[in-house]
Amino acid sequence: MMKLFTSFLVVVGTWTTATAFSARRTTRSSRRTNRPLLMAASSSSSAASSRREVLTTTGGAAAAAIASGLGVLTPAVASAASITKQSAANRANESYQGVYFDPKHPEGYRVIMAKADGKSALMTLSDGIPADPNQQETTYTNQPVKVDGKQVTIDFSFKGGPKDIVGTIADDQQSITFADGNTWIKNKQKYDGIYKDPTYPLGYRIVRKQQGTYMSVEINNTGNPKDSQFIRGRVGSLYAIPTVDLTFEYPNVGDVVGKLCLLDRNTVWSYGTITFPGNVVTQPLSWEDSQQGRAPRQVYTPADVSGAVWTRI
Repeated sequence: MMKLFTSFLVVVGTWTTATAFSARRTTRSSRRTNRPLLMAASSSSSAASSRREVLTTTGGAAAAAIASGLGVLTPAVASAASITKQSAANRANESYQGVYFDPKHPEGYRVIMAKADGKSALMTLSDGIPADPNQQETTYTNQPVKVDGKQVTIDFSFKGGPKDIVGTIADDQQSITFADGNTWIKNKQKYDGIYKDPTYPLGYRIVRKQQGTYMSVEINNTGNPKDSQFIRGRVGSLYAIPTVDLTFEYPNVGDVVGKLCLLDRNTVWSYGTITFPGNVVTQPLSWEDSQQGRAPRQVYTPADVSGAVWTRI
């Protein structure tokens, strides 16, 4: 009996020691396990702090981007959506009107602009500078064009050509093809075309290639060709992203730079527009002025371009 009791005490003692040892191991293991959890919590707190710093240092642009990702419509996101929507509308509203390139006369141009009745148009045409140095470039203005749906009828007898030549406007309105297979391409230079300024609803702006990187620009505020002002301009790289700089040489003012947008998804400017700066422009210094240490002179831009947005039609 005594032996049995002694064996029982040994078993109980062994179990108690094992249990205590196991508890100590569990406690130490728990401490080791909790250590990474505390570090993770600290890291998470640091990451949250870093995100707050990013938002603080990068300003509204970063906040707008993150809010957009969360589906929150911030003013910046709403503005971007409005601009891309306007871009889609601008492209959808483009018409057959524009500056056309005729491969049979690569140095010339054809400008076709609709009249108010919508059933006819007027064309200004030049075949370019003649190869004969004794001849000068001839420009034919206000030539009538009949418009019937997707067909145009042009009388070329004014320059010794045939009468009533019929052309077909492409579905995308980017070209006109005639019976002989010749196709006129609209706005081939990408920047050229007929633009409208909502400030002058009766007027128009015609931008076309002149020579090299130079442009010819006709600015009209009334719709009467007699009121047109002609200035020269220069085009920057067409590979510029997201906009192309177009420089307009205004007399007695200096260079005024407009931003041409050719991207549908630009969230700053709408597709098919030329956007101008405010009414103060820094006039570039001449070489003589720079040599004499004169400061650049700030001048006011013309009223018809200050802060304007021209939209191609």
